[in-house]
Amino acid sequence: MHGRVVPAKSSEVTVSGPKSSEGVVNLNDATEEQLTLLPGIGPAKAKAIVAQRHGHPFRRADELTKVKGIGRKTFGRLRPYITTVGATTLSTEVKRQR
Repeated sequence: MHGRVVPAKSSEVTVSGPKSSEGVVNLNDATEEQLTLLPGIGPAKAKAIVAQRHGHPFRRADELTKVKGIGRKTFGRLRPYITTVGATTLSTEVKRQR
């Protein structure tokens, strides 16, 4: 089973998730600068994301809600732009939609 992820439970989300046409940010590999390209993520939250993954890499994108200051609403805005597999491809700041 090379390259295939099988969720342990049917309620788990897939690892790859939705992709944005503008690009995505890999939560496990992105620099703080790349993380700040995400809507609503400033330097302090980017630093918190890096600190969180240092001890426990993200297995699923929804684990981002474990980071202080990132709730379900913020996660919903970020979801199209984040992944836990593959390369970071987002290169320009995403404008926050109202």
